[in-house]
Amino acid sequence: MSFANYIIRLDDACPTLNPEKWDYIEQLLDKYRLKPIVGVVPDNQDPKLEAANNNPDFWVKVSQWQQKGWTIALHGYQHVYCTKKAGLVPINHQSEFAGLSLQDQQTKIKKAWAIFHEKNITPTVWMAPSHSFDANTLHA
Repeated sequence: MSFANYIIRLDDACPTLNPEKWDYIEQLLDKYRLKPIVGVVPDNQDPKLEAANNNPDFWVKVSQWQQKGWTIALHGYQHVYCTKKAGLVPINHQSEFAGLSLQDQQTKIKKAWAIFHEKNITPTVWMAPSHSFDANTLHA
């Protein structure tokens, strides 16, 4: 008998996520002992991700996910698309990173990392918003 392997990826976790929906998903994942990759937006400025009021306990929740063995991904910085570049994975023609200089990308990643560090969270994976990044991002 062979077993299938799957990756469960949850994008756009931020303080304004819909807590009821995320709690429901978390309960299901815990019930089946599944450990997803969660893309956390450290400084969300994307109005499309404002599904609820700002949750002051959001980073406590992220810490709990990490303690349960969930993989925490740095999902960009502010989730604001500032270019129309698709980057290396031409799925979407919008990006927070693709098309920006190496220095600009490094600045965003450093700011994002500082927020995680301040919250005592260590992301172990990079997850580009809109799947868009370029060669500069690989070196940032």
